[in-house]
Amino acid sequence: MLAKRFEDILHKLGMAGLEHPLFYHAPVGIRFEIGGEGPIYLDRRAAKLKTNPAYVQGALDRAAAIYRGLPAVPDLLRIDGPDEEPAESLLTVIRQRVGLPVPDEQLPAIELDEDGDTHAQVQFYWDLSGITFQPEQLLQEIILGDIGGWSGFVSSVYLTGPGPFLYHLYDDRGLDVLGSSRELLLPLYHQFHGWILEYNLEQIDRVFTADQPQRRKFTIDGRRFSSMAGFYDEVERVFTFGLDRKIGRNLNAFNDILRGGFGRHEYGQPIHIQWLAYEKSVRNLGKENMDTIVEIILDTDHSGHDCTLERL
Repeated sequence: MLAKRFEDILHKLGMAGLEHPLFYHAPVGIRFEIGGEGPIYLDRRAAKLKTNPAYVQGALDRAAAIYRGLPAVPDLLRIDGPDEEPAESLLTVIRQRVGLPVPDEQLPAIELDEDGDTHAQVQFYWDLSGITFQPEQLLQEIILGDIGGWSGFVSSVYLTGPGPFLYHLYDDRGLDVLGSSRELLLPLYHQFHGWILEYNLEQIDRVFTADQPQRRKFTIDGRRFSSMAGFYDEVERVFTFGLDRKIGRNLNAFNDILRGGFGRHEYGQPIHIQWLAYEKSVRNLGKENMDTIVEIILDTDHSGHDCTLERL
């Protein structure tokens, strides 16, 4: 099944699931700035805004160049759509705009957005190895999505290939490329270094120029829970995979999981934890609980693990 294959790829990329922004939820990735030179619109004073072709072409040139520089030709495509209209109508629009055949798989799903809200959606999967696929047509539709095109392609298209890697052009502004290792993406890093988003440049440079072993990155999402019981569910989701049992719901078990060996990182492997909505967690779990959790995370003397923490 293509959906299962996609899920396995996310696991190999070090991701607990498909969460946006993708770059911040993967250990190894590059975020590129795609927006072309010049203004997006020809005349902002006009009654009806007209997209600047030069801007669109510049964005497309960058997105296509990075696509051609990927470690391999993508062989799996997933496109998500909102479950607000019949799937047949949604699929008709997608196929007409990018010339795709009937998908190999289609299934309903529930996804979490950047604000922590859940949304029903439908997922379409294509095995690209067996069809004629024109990537530039799809890339252009994504670029136009927020600036005069069909918005259904914005932040909804994912291309994966051997390595594995994941290519995600989210709109006309940028794209993320995620990889299972730093070595896999090093050629992209060097070839297109000048296009890396300046905001993330220092962070990305550290990953790809570090001499020491890289820390595995994990994200605890404080929007997902409001109690200690919910916190332990989040810990299980983020730090474990493929277990045939539930983890202990206590802080001693949490400390054990940080050491590794539960399906996400190797035992003793250094890790970096990003805690999203940290202040919300302080309010929900209480300062005393949070102080204890942070103390466990940062204790490198007696804990048996090596963790760093970034509060976001």
